[in-house]
Amino acid sequence: METKRKILFINHTSGSGGAEKSLASLAASLSQNLAVRVALPSRGPLYDILCHSGIPVDIFRYRPLRRSPLYGISNMLYNSCVSVPALKKIIQNNQINIVHANNAAAQLVAGPAAYSCRIPSVWHCRDMRRMGAERCLLRLYSKKIIAVSNAVQNFLLNNGFPDDNIEAVYNGINPEQFRAMPRRGNFRAVTNIPADSFVALMAANFAPWKRHDVFLRTIPSVISQIPGARFVIAGDDIYRNNPSYYTSLQKLVLDLNISGSVLFTGNVPDIRPLLSDADCLVHPAENEPFGRIIVEAMASGLPVIASDNGGPAEIIENGRSGLLIPYGNINAFAEAIIKLAKDRQFSSNMGSAAGQRAAVFTIDKTTEKMERIYDSLLS
Repeated sequence: METKRKILFINHTSGSGGAEKSLASLAASLSQNLAVRVALPSRGPLYDILCHSGIPVDIFRYRPLRRSPLYGISNMLYNSCVSVPALKKIIQNNQINIVHANNAAAQLVAGPAAYSCRIPSVWHCRDMRRMGAERCLLRLYSKKIIAVSNAVQNFLLNNGFPDDNIEAVYNGINPEQFRAMPRRGNFRAVTNIPADSFVALMAANFAPWKRHDVFLRTIPSVISQIPGARFVIAGDDIYRNNPSYYTSLQKLVLDLNISGSVLFTGNVPDIRPLLSDADCLVHPAENEPFGRIIVEAMASGLPVIASDNGGPAEIIENGRSGLLIPYGNINAFAEAIIKLAKDRQFSSNMGSAAGQRAAVFTIDKTTEKMERIYDSLLS
């Protein structure tokens, strides 16, 4: 009987963002043919999801990296002296064949650990944030780089990473989870949103580049024509990187005098009840690397309005399976929301096309591509 190849995923947090959900989904799917385990710095939502799926999880000590020179250098030294040896021990004890880092922060400790054990490491690049000196280490240690979109692949090429070392692999979802949706009306009943109100949803972590401010600034124009419209913001600062961001959004709500039209839900472990009760998803982010929530919304039959850049521009067929809006154009975003609210047949047709388009982004396709990449690294 052939021994299963052993893959160790490493993540720098046990939070519940899109990157973590994608890791959990991929690990569970790969575990059908491979021996998969995951290393995390603590318990948390991701740890619970993995354990529920039967994925073994190892805990290692780790300190988050910061842009601050003082904390950045001290934490990097700690991770080099503590995190890397801990990961090396996990690799050796479990006879791991490939290390797969779920993001750049994880690769800065996963790469050296894999290198010292003479096995390949894969870096899953899920963002397009400005790089500093870490670029050299990421190039040195990454045997293969997985970009979550063509936009991320181009970003890497522009930052000097070699073309033959990068492969674009879209995140995948399980479409069945979004076909069997909760009954419409449950979320509205709990939050006292009228059944006939048009609901625009934004679901994103609290970070300035997600541009919640654009979403909020559309509201005065929309409610002037759709008075009963409601705007729901799901998410919070799950990575604790932007402590004052929520306060700034609350202030903007007050300045715009739109308190009666806006609902902040906080972090939502299961987004499906909100997708069931929403009439559209709005995603105005600046250079979203992929946009898992966009695919989830489309799979549930919800029309999506998103910025015409990054991953969303690759996911959405503009005018058919969604609407792409010039980045930061508040008036255009407002007009798109009004269009969907007033023309329900247009909205319904777009939702149907969105469901068809979402079938391109399945976890089975992602898994197949990843297994092929692993094979190439071990051949």
